[in-house]
Amino acid sequence: MKTLSVLTAVAAWPFFQAAAEVAEIPHGEYLELHACDLFTGGCTASAQITLGGRSLVRVWNFEAGDLAGLTVVVLETAGENLSLPGSSAESTMVYLPEQASGAQRDALLLWLKGNEVAVTGFRVVPVSYRRDGPVVSVRAGEGIGFSTRAIEACDAGSCGEQLWYSPRGKIGAFTVLVNERSHVEEPALKLSWKDNSSKSVFFGRFGVPDQGGFTLTALP
Repeated sequence: MKTLSVLTAVAAWPFFQAAAEVAEIPHGEYLELHACDLFTGGCTASAQITLGGRSLVRVWNFEAGDLAGLTVVVLETAGENLSLPGSSAESTMVYLPEQASGAQRDALLLWLKGNEVAVTGFRVVPVSYRRDGPVVSVRAGEGIGFSTRAIEACDAGSCGEQLWYSPRGKIGAFTVLVNERSHVEEPALKLSWKDNSSKSVFFGRFGVPDQGGFTLTALP
C-alpha cells in the first residue's frame, strides 16, 4: 500500500483499454461497490472499519464467450465489514439479466459458484452496464443503481490517504473510483443503502493474466 501525497493526472488507463486475448475463457470488467471508503485517511478508515462495509455490490460484465454482452450483479450483506480479509457474506441476492437465456442464467450461477459466491436468492431483472473511461453506470432492476468517476485532486483528504483494503474478486490490476451516487434497495434482505462521493469502488478486469496490483489513476 502506498500513501498518496499529491494526486497526479495521467493520460491513459492501460488496463482499462487492453483487450483480453484469452480464447474460451470468460473475461471482462469487474467492480465492487463497498459501504466504506477504500482509499482514504487513517481517521476515516478507523471510524468505518467496524461498523461500516457491511454491504457490498459486485458486478461482472462479460466481454467474451457464451456470456458475452451479459452483466450479472450480486448484493452481499453481513454483520461484519465485508472489506476485511476473511469476512463472509451472510445473505446474497443475485440479479440475473432478463435478456439472458435460461441456459445463460444457469451458466452465470455456475460462474458465481466458481468464484465462491454463496447464492441465497436471485431475481431476473433488466440489467445494464455502460462505461466511458472512469465513468461507469450500473443498474439492476429498480433496486440497484450506481455511477462512478475518477478520483480527482479535490477529493484528497487532509490526513494522508492510502489504500486500506483489497478486492474480494479475482482480478489483476485494479484502481479505486469514486461512488458518485448509489442506491440499493432490497426488501428480501431488509436493506436500504444510499451513498455518494465516497472513494468506495474497486475497478479491474477478470479472466485475464495478472497485470499488476493497485494503481491510483487521477484525471484532470
